[in-house]
Amino acid sequence: MCAGRSSRPWPTRSRKRSSARGSGRSGRGLSGSAFYIVLEGEASVLVDGTERARLGRGDFFGEISALTGEIPTADVRAETVLRCLMLPGSQLEPFLLEHPTVMLRMLHAEARRVRDANRWR
Repeated sequence: MCAGRSSRPWPTRSRKRSSARGSGRSGRGLSGSAFYIVLEGEASVLVDGTERARLGRGDFFGEISALTGEIPTADVRAETVLRCLMLPGSQLEPFLLEHPTVMLRMLHAEARRVRDANRWR
């Protein structure tokens, strides 16, 4: 992890990953070991084969399983060529504690996701 308050907030162990259209990045029944931020492209979030959300630049996924160590509850499928920044799950919590502004933004996004998942039909 970067020391102190550097101008580059991301841990040095983060990596960029690319996926071809139609490929999966996370999946139910698989251990979640990373947090991803979409840098470019579009992906679908699928639960039991049904699309529940679309992700684009700046969106993220894998945070729940990275933080809890539990298996993912959804699949993420690349709909276009997808480039992501990947942070190993073991580094996510320390990173968020060191960067509370990022943690707050993630909390807001999670609140919106919970709201959307619980909307009356």
